[in-house]
Amino acid sequence: MGLNELKSDLHDRLWNAQQRWFVMRGDGRIGKHDVKMAGVREFGDQNHYMRPILFTGRTRTTYERALKGFLEFAHSRFGVQRLDDIDTKHGRAFLDDAIQRGLAAKTLHTYRSALAKAGSLVGRTSSFVALSAKFGRKIRELVAAGVIAGPKRATPSKDVVERAIQILRDWDTRHYEHTGHPRAYWLAARIQMETAARSVSVTDHVSRRRH
Repeated sequence: MGLNELKSDLHDRLWNAQQRWFVMRGDGRIGKHDVKMAGVREFGDQNHYMRPILFTGRTRTTYERALKGFLEFAHSRFGVQRLDDIDTKHGRAFLDDAIQRGLAAKTLHTYRSALAKAGSLVGRTSSFVALSAKFGRKIRELVAAGVIAGPKRATPSKDVVERAIQILRDWDTRHYEHTGHPRAYWLAARIQMETAARSVSVTDHVSRRRH
């Protein structure tokens, strides 16, 4: 199989991963939070059912871009011909090469997350997830040592976040007083802060529960 066929196979599998989410979501009563909780209840792992699926087209295109670069590397460096032949040694070499090239932490984290997803597509979830976690620690250590560039945006302090949540709560209260319609932006922000979930996922979950 040539490189173009490798990339085409990757595209199809990522597309199917997103289609699996569309099927699971069905009539809209199942959200990302429900998928996480099912994994926790049944396997003690919130990502058990999340790894083989993709939730948004944006994530799919981001991962596809990163993984096509990985396939080019694996095909050129190791002669990989089939997607099912990729292994952690290829992923490890790809990430080491990216670090050597001085890529920023944000890009490196995208690469390792994409590789974890690739592992789920070829039936090697555990080994690729372990690889991703190992390089996550390595990247953070290199950022702390000043070897590679870290995030450019500073993380707001807890006091700033708490003040923002209080402002949102006041706005939600005034909104209800003026319109008679409840709103819970402050609660979505609180859940996001406590769980590190994405804002879109939290807002969708709170909205469905409220209705």
